Amino acid sequence: EMGTGHAHLYVDDVKIARMYSPDYHIANLSEGTRNIRVELNTNTHKPYSVNSTPVAASVPVLIRGK
Repeated sequence: EMGTGHAHLYVDDVKIARMYSPDYHIANLSEGTRNIRVELNTNTHKPYSVNSTPVAASVPVLIRGK
């Protein structure tokens, strides 16, 4: 059904979770710059897209040791 679905959460291009709520805690990331990406998907796991471009966002995150 159009307008329903979930998000796929990726760290360094590896899918780590399906998201069904607006927030998610990512634990135990190794040090260094990690690329975090969220992609919106239909209930059949196909990406939502606009003009053949998936609806997604990514951001680099620098993880430092304690």
